[in-house]
Amino acid sequence: ISLATNQISDDMEVYISGAGDGVTASSGSVDVSATQGAMILAESSAASLAIAGGAIGVAVAGAGAEAENTILDDTNAYISNSAITASANVTTSATASATIDAYILAASAAGAGGLGADAGSLGASLAENNIGYTAGLLGVKQADQVRAYTTGSSVSAGAAFNETASDTSHIDA
Repeated sequence: ISLATNQISDDMEVYISGAGDGVTASSGSVDVSATQGAMILAESSAASLAIAGGAIGVAVAGAGAEAENTILDDTNAYISNSAITASANVTTSATASATIDAYILAASAAGAGGLGADAGSLGASLAENNIGYTAGLLGVKQADQVRAYTTGSSVSAGAAFNETASDTSHIDA
């Protein structure tokens, strides 16, 4: 039997907040960015072999492998209750790219030889991979949050004002 349990929980926040007197970039940009890239690589395997012989021989083999992988994360970039001035760009950006790679294998073999011999074998594998859910059959949704925003603030940009959020999280199993 092989068991693997992995969980990553992280909260990433990058912000400018409460800068009522202002943040000024007189010869450049203001960039508020958060990037998260949690990764789980899980390998779980089990194997068994049973051999019996004789007039009455019984061989039984069993193998099981299980992996439970969970990533719960929040990635936020924001400007709050502040005055921002830049001669170039003002940018808030949040990027999440969580990854779960899970490789699970179970193998079992049994053999018996003789007049009244019998053999049985069972192999089973299970992988439960979650991004934004707690583990278990009754897992609770905890949606990953990826946000870039501005609230209660004034922004003066000499060029572009951009807010972008992206989530490219994925599971390979």
